[in-house]
Amino acid sequence: MPVFRCWRAVGYFLALIGTFLQIGVRAAETAGEPSADPFRYKLKPGMVLEFESSLDRKGTDNNPEMDFRTKNATTVWVTEKTGPRQWEILTLVTDTSFYSLPGRVENGEHSLYHAHRLTLTDKGGIPGTPDPRSRPSLLLPLPTDLASVKAGWESGNPDDVILKSGLSPQSKPEEGLYVIESRTAGGLLAEVYEMNGASTATFDAKRGLMTNFRSENSMGGETKSLLQAELLGVKTVSPEELPSIRSNHARFEQLTRQFQETIYQQPKEHAELLKAHRELATALQSAAEELPPPFQAATEAMLERAEQACDFLEKNPDRFSRPDRRQLQAGDASPDWRGVGMDGREYSKQSVLGKVVVMDFWFKNCGWCIKAMPQIKEVADHYRGQDVLVLGMCTDRKKENAQFIIDKLKLNYPTVIAPEDPRFPSGRGQLAEPFGISGFPTVIILDQEGVIRWRHAGYAKDLKEQIQAEVDQLLPGPS
Repeated sequence: MPVFRCWRAVGYFLALIGTFLQIGVRAAETAGEPSADPFRYKLKPGMVLEFESSLDRKGTDNNPEMDFRTKNATTVWVTEKTGPRQWEILTLVTDTSFYSLPGRVENGEHSLYHAHRLTLTDKGGIPGTPDPRSRPSLLLPLPTDLASVKAGWESGNPDDVILKSGLSPQSKPEEGLYVIESRTAGGLLAEVYEMNGASTATFDAKRGLMTNFRSENSMGGETKSLLQAELLGVKTVSPEELPSIRSNHARFEQLTRQFQETIYQQPKEHAELLKAHRELATALQSAAEELPPPFQAATEAMLERAEQACDFLEKNPDRFSRPDRRQLQAGDASPDWRGVGMDGREYSKQSVLGKVVVMDFWFKNCGWCIKAMPQIKEVADHYRGQDVLVLGMCTDRKKENAQFIIDKLKLNYPTVIAPEDPRFPSGRGQLAEPFGISGFPTVIILDQEGVIRWRHAGYAKDLKEQIQAEVDQLLPGPS
């Protein structure tokens, strides 16, 4: 069970590394069909693409000796042409991670499964994508045209990572092979994490497919990674097979959602958690007997995990019934908590009563946390002079980590760290665990009486607006 929480932290890192996959492209659609534009996907209904990718990572800020590897196998079915330049695609992804930490974990292994139904344009756009990680590894956005590639360009976001890209001398235009090079050129996350990276992506214009991708990156001089992806092959299925593929994929997609919701949920009672896992195991058992390959193998693997979780829960009935394991929600009273501000002041449940409190839980190596902070700064500025207190709840033990982020982002609100306590050597549990926090960033809003009124986990582009809408409801109106 603890590995589930570990995988979530890894997920944030993978999403951060995924920034390099956005190879400095301009995904704008053009009105015509310019002859100087070789960068278009050429897909047909019935095509089946097989991709494989891997990530090798050495070291983290907290564990420089940690080794981490992932292997990603992706199948993409092109099921329908939905417009002049777009198709419906179905994806099946198996992510398997291998990790080791000397003295603690040797040769750990963990797998996750994903399935998505997406729309892909010939320029690699995916309209309405809910999660950037749903994009297949070699169906990346493509450049606008050859002229822009030859000229080179800069892309990205100052609050994220800025890349410089251009055409590599390794390209062979006469053979329809174009190699695009990209390197890190700045951005907030690049500066905070001391990121340096270089990548190449090869596009085969004759086939209308990207065939490989390679990215070497470093973070802080200690964490190094190598990300590679390759097109393994293309085959074709008959039109008569597509309806059953759609049906089986839809069933499997529902199972993966149920699996992740069950594995990661934190209900209030152990009995509820065990019931959800048993229902999951029953659904997976039925599907494993009925779904064909390749869905069957993935379903059987999820079934094994669900049965292991059921066995664990049955043997440990008190494990998830502890009060400090409960995920507090809107309407619950704030737990007792205390911390020391980087400004030297002590903060606690009692000390903040009488104010609306916005608590942003974060840690240094959480890229999504850092991306959210400019919005938190705007919230602090918006309510300055009012009875609203914005607190950064840093769950790192090292004061220098908190100070580093405060200085880099010029945070304009108090940052709280956990006091020394041998029961919580990392500090993370002491501030976050009383609230039942397992994902970062998490924002919690307390009213003037210390009652939780709002809770949000994860990054959102409109996080500031969501926070302000909730805070405004708690403030007294004009007299």
